[in-house]
Amino acid sequence: MLDYVAVCVTCEQDLYKKVRGILNKLTPQKFKTLIQQVLDLQIDTEHRLKGCIDIIFEKVTKQTHTYNHTYTLYRVPMGP
Repeated sequence: MLDYVAVCVTCEQDLYKKVRGILNKLTPQKFKTLIQQVLDLQIDTEHRLKGCIDIIFEKVTKQTHTYNHTYTLYRVPMGP
């Protein structure tokens, strides 16, 4: 059981690292390509989805001088 929990935590850490990496590359010109990379990630639980949303929210609120209008576009393909 402990090994399974460790694997799950590692998978989530890898997922969040990938999301942060994608957000670091985000520009209006690269939006379509990068949003597809996000959609291809294995965000298959409510916990993982919440973690990804938290990362996006943190990025938007801490970097107000960069592409905030682009971050708002994330909402469109991911759902209502």
